[in-house]
Amino acid sequence: MQALSFAVDPLDLTPAGIEAVARLAVPEPISSSPAPDESPDVMSAAARPVAAAFDYRYTQERLELQLDCELEESQQAGAVFRDEQSGETISYAYWAQAAAAVYDQLELDVSGPNFRMAVRQKMAERFQDLHAKTGMLRYLRLAERLEGARKSSRLFYSTKHNKFVKRWDQKAGLNLYCPDDARSNAKRLDRRYRPFLLECHKAGYRLQYAVLTTPSRAPGDLKKMQRMQFRRLRRRILKAQHPDGSPVFPEIKGALVVQESPLGWNRDWHAHLNVLFVVDGYLDFGKLRSHWKDHLHIDPPLGRGLEDPAAVDRCIGNALREIIKYAVTAVSAKSEMKAAAADGDRPAPPGMLEWTDQELVEYDSANRGHHRTRTYGCLRGVEMPPREDPGQLIFVGWRQWRAGGYVHDLPLLRSIPGKISTRQSAEERWRAMLEGLALPGIRGAGTLGDTIPRDALHRSLEQLQKM
Repeated sequence: MQALSFAVDPLDLTPAGIEAVARLAVPEPISSSPAPDESPDVMSAAARPVAAAFDYRYTQERLELQLDCELEESQQAGAVFRDEQSGETISYAYWAQAAAAVYDQLELDVSGPNFRMAVRQKMAERFQDLHAKTGMLRYLRLAERLEGARKSSRLFYSTKHNKFVKRWDQKAGLNLYCPDDARSNAKRLDRRYRPFLLECHKAGYRLQYAVLTTPSRAPGDLKKMQRMQFRRLRRRILKAQHPDGSPVFPEIKGALVVQESPLGWNRDWHAHLNVLFVVDGYLDFGKLRSHWKDHLHIDPPLGRGLEDPAAVDRCIGNALREIIKYAVTAVSAKSEMKAAAADGDRPAPPGMLEWTDQELVEYDSANRGHHRTRTYGCLRGVEMPPREDPGQLIFVGWRQWRAGGYVHDLPLLRSIPGKISTRQSAEERWRAMLEGLALPGIRGAGTLGDTIPRDALHRSLEQLQKM
């Protein structure tokens, strides 16, 4: 192929000429497909216009640059931002007070995240070991997702709710093995079903919490046991009919069911169903037990005798938390509790981290494609309520995992005079700074306006340092 050459005088180039030269420098793509028909079929997919590929990396880079600029601006003395709702100009120093007030609580609230990170890392090690022994790529992918999850997150301060909001860079997306993902899923289910259950209670329906069990099964039968329990629940209770076709339990209008499958103390599978029945009228416990044909435990109706709506809400919330339990955390936590209370005759059941390779492989295989959470009747198809509006979010720093624990890096609070390592709390340091400023426009814990010169802030800071 003969190379093309051309000479251009740069002084005579116009913007249109520059674009033309640039297009000549980029060769047209070579396509082996025949030329399109002049009159294509408009119903064919090939004839429809195809949207250009969208590069999300460009949007992500612009977002990161914007956040970095906001964080850099927040550290400058006298920097302000504009409230999106009221349009008021507010100083970052004002919001530093509210952020500092909850910073100490944020520092104390790391024992739970540290524990869940430790569980997640140990589960990643277990799956790495399984991959080394079996060569299955699934276990390697599970280990990588668990290992890289929740290492860092951006911290935003919600001016509307006076709290920090975390945005994790990466999550595992594994409700069975990641404690934090399971907590998020439990909160999502609680937010979805609790308002509907409260409306059912107000309408006069009874909410009955029950645990339905079947005899424990030996290793190798977990998958069969799990599916058998849901099938029995449908056939013997929810869909049971008399010979004339009438339902056996017409009073049951709906059910929320979550299945747990822990190991027993003698290393057999002890799967059971946590059920919340929505009942219209009276539910005969004896009839329920006779149709289930195995052991069951049932509590009195939730909220019975309670007149305070807040107390009823707490009661239903406690029941939901009991139903929506997570396998890893629930099993390990219960193992520790039972180990403390265990006697010499019966040892505590093993936690998931203590399971053998065969037991973990069987649990993973039995729960692949298996829905542990199911709804029936009036609870089926309940819509998710809209997300809570966090209001305006101010980017203040990061939470990162370093050397065995989470640490927080908040440059906005570092800009307050004094070091965070001192014995003064963040709020006390902020108040000391506020007393040293003594500028008009600060209404007690008020805001700094655009009219305040920045050199006045520097002068006040110098006075504060001399005190």
